[in-house]
Amino acid sequence: MTNIPETQKVILYHEQGDLDNLKYVENYEVPEIIEDNDVLIANKYAGVGFVDSLIRGSEGFPPWYPKKFPIIPGLEASGIVVKVGKGVKNVKPGDKVVYTGFYTFAQFTKTPASIVFKLPDDTSDEKLIIYTSLIVNGITVLGLINESYNVQKGDYVLLYAAGGGCGLIFSKLLSQRGAHVIAVASTDEKLASAKENGAEFLINHKKEDVLKRVLEITDNKGVQVVYDSIGKANVDISFGSLAKNGSWIIFGFASGVPEFNLRALVPKNAKIVGASMFNFDYQRHGSQLQDLVENQGFKIPYEIFPLQDYKKAAAKMESREVVGKLILKIPPS
Repeated sequence: MTNIPETQKVILYHEQGDLDNLKYVENYEVPEIIEDNDVLIANKYAGVGFVDSLIRGSEGFPPWYPKKFPIIPGLEASGIVVKVGKGVKNVKPGDKVVYTGFYTFAQFTKTPASIVFKLPDDTSDEKLIIYTSLIVNGITVLGLINESYNVQKGDYVLLYAAGGGCGLIFSKLLSQRGAHVIAVASTDEKLASAKENGAEFLINHKKEDVLKRVLEITDNKGVQVVYDSIGKANVDISFGSLAKNGSWIIFGFASGVPEFNLRALVPKNAKIVGASMFNFDYQRHGSQLQDLVENQGFKIPYEIFPLQDYKKAAAKMESREVVGKLILKIPPS
């Protein structure tokens, strides 16, 4: 059983801004179990997402994010349960788990039991890393390709940021489904990784006209669905790439919130859909993800940084140099 200390090591910031606001603190208080459904987890690995940088670097907060400083970033992690509230039934102390939740760049995180997935007792550290690299992006992608738009065999799919965590998962799952993945990324290295994971067509947006290439690939018919995590910068490409009856799925705003005249949708009979992991069937897609990992050996590339080097990991993320997923290794208490 893990002893629970009074203080812990964390990454935090006291105000939004650039990377210099990030601090590595070694004596931050460990959270207490308060609610009956709370779980306290000793983290071993935490996933780094671009959304962490967006939240820190913005002037406001997404509506779903707690507005309280200081902020410990991080939205996904794996580790071992060390304490549970009296109403918790799905996990117990000693269980290995993976979860989504707030404040994961820390040795200990308190989170609701409802968003915690129990893993097999013999789960290795390597498997914990794999789960950490997939949990947020995996549930998001499974929701996007099943709920936001149910991708069918033969569909043409336009995918931005194809070399990142979500992008590689998209390529794997959509190619298995028989869809034609058109992968867009900023480097040939990222596109090579997308191809290795199932993407059929590759576009380097630094070298090619994306819309022109999409229309060439689809014989000027366009794609059935655009999965857009970029937003504002790609409005013309996203809409221009849509086929009649196409779906433009927006699930991120890396370049800002898009501005668009909705009247333009009418001639194409097209639709825009906003999507968030928080509104998907979390338990169903989490179970599907576990099946992919346990029974199909599903994984994507990852790179590990120690917790105290999160600033370096964030700088790499913000420079758009990442292929796959960045992981923080959390020191034991």
